[in-house]
Amino acid sequence: FGGLVFFLREATLMKRRKRALLLAGPEGFVDRLKTAMETFFPGGWIDAPPFGLTLIEYEAEKELVLGPLTVKPFRVRHACGAPPYALRITFGGRTVAYTGDTEWVETLCDLGADADLFICEAYFFSRPINKHLSYETVAARLIDIKPKRLLLTHLNEDMLHRLADVLHDVAEDGMVIDLN
Repeated sequence: FGGLVFFLREATLMKRRKRALLLAGPEGFVDRLKTAMETFFPGGWIDAPPFGLTLIEYEAEKELVLGPLTVKPFRVRHACGAPPYALRITFGGRTVAYTGDTEWVETLCDLGADADLFICEAYFFSRPINKHLSYETVAARLIDIKPKRLLLTHLNEDMLHRLADVLHDVAEDGMVIDLN
């Protein structure tokens, strides 16, 4: 989240961005972004930057149409200082679902249902932990989620040492995925 402050600052002052920008986040996002900007750069918030900035706050399970994208946020459970959401994004007839950090919540079934790609955290292999998922939990619930493809991410050392036991794809730096 904090990276947005530096991105906006550079877009405004260094790169002199011209193309309009739309940013969307959970309830409270706009106030948090303005507060973060003022924290890092006092007096740095510009209500009307030269490139046209649109800020949108989304709500749980209400579809949001952003140009060619349809985004549906789902509440999840994680300690992050803001309402945590997983996102289901549809574009060009394809759907990508992303859990972000979360422990198991039933909304993950709707999030990933029939998604072309379900990107899911798997922090530990089997150990249950608050606010995160284990691979065994995800694997056991795939029958309920039914994604077309699962991609695991956010692995800790425990998971990295057990990759030989993992039966699903694992995200790698620089990985390119073709959804066609």
